[in-house]
Amino acid sequence: MEPAKTIHNNVKYSPIFLAIFVLILASALSSANAKIHEHEFVVEATPVKRLCKTHNSITVNGQYPGPTLEINNGDTLVVKVTNKARYNVTIHWYNIKLAS
Repeated sequence: MEPAKTIHNNVKYSPIFLAIFVLILASALSSANAKIHEHEFVVEATPVKRLCKTHNSITVNGQYPGPTLEINNGDTLVVKVTNKARYNVTIHWYNIKLAS
């Protein structure tokens, strides 16, 4: 009886190939947990009472400042804004923390 033959492949991968493979694998794993966040904002003048006087303030969903959104890196954010205010408005984001 002949002994079993072992086949060895001396395959050498270049460092660039390995780096690309790791990046593709990491990207696939990170996007597997990615979520889609959908929000609806209604911008309108809302009666606000301050110092015993009521006046209209521009609010987002009845809040001033507007709502806080927490989104993770890799997630998708979809915001539908309906402007019921008298004038054009701009939505501006504060405290956006980005990865360095």
